[in-house]
Amino acid sequence: MKTSLILSVFLFCILMLSCSTDSDSDADTATIYTLNTFSNPPGGGEVTPESGEFNAGETVEITAIPAEEDEDGYWIFEEWLGVESDNENPLTVTMNSDKNITATFLQVKDWMQKADFEENGRWHGVGFAIGNKGYVTGGFDGSPAPLNDLWEYDPQNDSWSQKADFPGGARLDAVVFTIGEKAYYGTGRLWDAEAQAAVRQNDFWEYDPENNRWSRLADFGGTSRHSAVAFSIGDKGYVGTGWDENSSRLTDFWEYDSENDSWTQIADFPGQGRISAFGISVGDKGYVGKGLAGLYENDFWEFNPQTGSWSQKADYPGEGRVGSVGFAIGGKIYLGTGDEGGINPTKDFWEYDPQTDSWTQASDFEGGLRRFAFGFTINEQGYLGAGHDGTAGNYKEDFWEFNPDRQ
Repeated sequence: MKTSLILSVFLFCILMLSCSTDSDSDADTATIYTLNTFSNPPGGGEVTPESGEFNAGETVEITAIPAEEDEDGYWIFEEWLGVESDNENPLTVTMNSDKNITATFLQVKDWMQKADFEENGRWHGVGFAIGNKGYVTGGFDGSPAPLNDLWEYDPQNDSWSQKADFPGGARLDAVVFTIGEKAYYGTGRLWDAEAQAAVRQNDFWEYDPENNRWSRLADFGGTSRHSAVAFSIGDKGYVGTGWDENSSRLTDFWEYDSENDSWTQIADFPGQGRISAFGISVGDKGYVGKGLAGLYENDFWEFNPQTGSWSQKADYPGEGRVGSVGFAIGGKIYLGTGDEGGINPTKDFWEYDPQTDSWTQASDFEGGLRRFAFGFTINEQGYLGAGHDGTAGNYKEDFWEFNPDRQ
């Protein structure tokens, strides 16, 4: 009996020792996984935790914290890399393996680069917008002849697609304005290879994006010309200034009635005759300024179609120049880039408020020096692309979106 009891106690101790040893062994071999987190770019923000070791099956909350706003713009979290997720922030992960997870941050600026213009770089083309799409046609890309291709930009997809070529002959330095859902395009110059000379034009055409079709209209009411300006107010289009076949810098201005397909001459532009000026409309007024009139000008004028009269406004505060681009956004004009003369491109931008007749400097064009680019406005966003940076043969194809309210 006593021997049996001793044996039982001995066996029990062995069993307990065995269980203790197994438990210690399990603890020693528990699976541990390593987490490492990163920021891209490093200055765009931080991620917590930065690193750590966690038991298998443990959940960890990871948070991306954007950097503070600076003079260039503000930062936002964009997406996670290295893990499947819906890009929620904070992110919860289960540690079932070693993980290297990166938080990517995006700096939101006034100027944001978009998909490059689809075709070769060019300058002296024109841009316009109809509805939610932008369009570019004409210009020169360094090849022997000007261009007649037409491209459509879709901001929703940030993509370009080619449309029907302009049938009136390849040209540069033409003008364009929009009325309703149609664009009106004409004047400019074609290159006559045989004569080795630019031939000025006065034809005008309508582009219908719904049917992707061009139709010829009544010729422009003034003389043939290139490097004029154009804008539209309500259901009327306006074209004036430019350079005619007599090498004269012009001041005449014309109104186009799209319902009657007819042109009527109106009050001349009161500034000096000029080429490569800038024209735009805001609300029920039109604006024309800058350009080459013997000297590089920086004057600025307002046209009132109700009275048919012009009035001078505050001068553009930058140097006089040609080949500028501008946008109408939120009842204001944003105007910049261009050439100050002697192949001297610029990148500054200025805001004009018609209510106060005043200019305020805005953010410089992020793409660098530029002249004779194209531009248009879609849904209160400005777009600027292509052009020339002053380096021989360097026709640009980059494309940028501008929103002054982002900063």
